[in-house]
Amino acid sequence: MTLADGTPVDDLLKVMMLEKDSPKKGKMLEDFVCDFFQLIPGLKVIDRNIFNSNSAQEIDVVFWNDRCANGLPFLESLVFMECKNIHDSLPARDVGWFVDKLAHKAQKLGVLVSLSGISGKAENSSYGRGMIVDYMKTRGVRLLTLDKEEIIAANEMYNIVQTLKKKLLSLTLYETSL
Repeated sequence: MTLADGTPVDDLLKVMMLEKDSPKKGKMLEDFVCDFFQLIPGLKVIDRNIFNSNSAQEIDVVFWNDRCANGLPFLESLVFMECKNIHDSLPARDVGWFVDKLAHKAQKLGVLVSLSGISGKAENSSYGRGMIVDYMKTRGVRLLTLDKEEIIAANEMYNIVQTLKKKLLSLTLYETSL
């Protein structure tokens, strides 16, 4: 799959993973997330790097979702996304930090793009995947996650839409974070 400018997604992700400068890695992923997700019908970036009133928390990207039938009609009108481009899988504390950010904005759903994945398994709540289930049960906040492999495996945007739908159903109905 390619971005609108013709850049192959898998090549771009490889370059991002190899970048050594942490701030640059983060910005590269945010730029990619903006370009990539705007390929989904009805999804448009409305703002980036939004700080709360005391500048203690930042939301990486917020999309407006027109909820088009061939887009993401099953998600909220505002879609908050967190972007993590670190070497290891994302630990539970960072998952919790994103949930706190969502709660402060009165949001019940967010998308966490972590190229190296989320730590742990859903059965073990001491790790990131288990925390996703716990936060849904205790705080009513649902997190959908995407990693590098899932993004590369999607050879068209329809597959990303289907992946997000499957993750939402799994989390909500079966209390399992895929």
